[in-house]
Amino acid sequence: MRVAINAWCLMSPHTGVASYTRNLVLALNELGGAETLLFYGFSWSRALRDAPVPGIDSVRAVAKRLLPNPYALNRALQQIGFSLGRNRLKPELYHEPSFLPLRFPGPIVVTVHDLSPIRYPETHPESRVRAIRKYLPAAVEQAAQIIVDSDFIKKEVVDYFRIDAAKVHAIHLGVGKAYAPRRNDEIAPVLARYELTTRGYIFAVGTLEPRKNLMQAINAHAELPERVRRSTPLVIAGMKGWLARELEARIRVAEERGEVRWLGYVPPGALPALYSGARLFVYPSIYEGFGLPVLEAMASG
Repeated sequence: MRVAINAWCLMSPHTGVASYTRNLVLALNELGGAETLLFYGFSWSRALRDAPVPGIDSVRAVAKRLLPNPYALNRALQQIGFSLGRNRLKPELYHEPSFLPLRFPGPIVVTVHDLSPIRYPETHPESRVRAIRKYLPAAVEQAAQIIVDSDFIKKEVVDYFRIDAAKVHAIHLGVGKAYAPRRNDEIAPVLARYELTTRGYIFAVGTLEPRKNLMQAINAHAELPERVRRSTPLVIAGMKGWLARELEARIRVAEERGEVRWLGYVPPGALPALYSGARLFVYPSIYEGFGLPVLEAMASG
């Protein structure tokens, strides 16, 4: 079976949905029986990208500032590239792993990871909320089958959109083999790169944005005795998101005191060592469809 998969998320630094998409493609290829045809925004390939496009987030930021309704324009351009490739490659099934499918004449499978833009719209940019509200109802209605990450989100989707529960499937996320307890000598090179020591830090993973609630983690850490704050700093791995100015300012003050470290975006290859080396993991997110970092941390010991 020829399966079209929208791999646009792999063009950016990998976060949750990108990790989901990449590992899904790897697993499908390993199982056999399906030929994965990957759509990268404006072009198609059978090859799975190993790295994001350098500077793509900067280009997107400029486009958002300069173009009127950049999301609609980007979606329209993607639809052209998607349709041209679809006519040539003739996929039999289309899987959209990130909420909002493009137009496709055959059966569509959609993954809905959560309903946070609907349940907590204040934690997302207005453009994302508008897009979800505009396109997701039709996507849910048109999808032949819907995948969600947990029974909780299945109930959210069925209740909110009033659709048949039989076409919504809770398929729990798995954890990659790289996430496992590791010996000190295995993780030492990665920890040294970030000037960290084994069991010498509290670890948090998440984009700097309201929904991840990292300010709460910083506030909680600040309640610890000073000697503990300095000997076991809070280390945050995650790229800058939106509405993060206040959080960044708070991080800078705590960094100057040696109590918090913001690593920025951490490549997937380094994360298993950082999980394994941490004294403990903290994940104060307001709302999640699954919360994959919790599973990764548990698997890492």
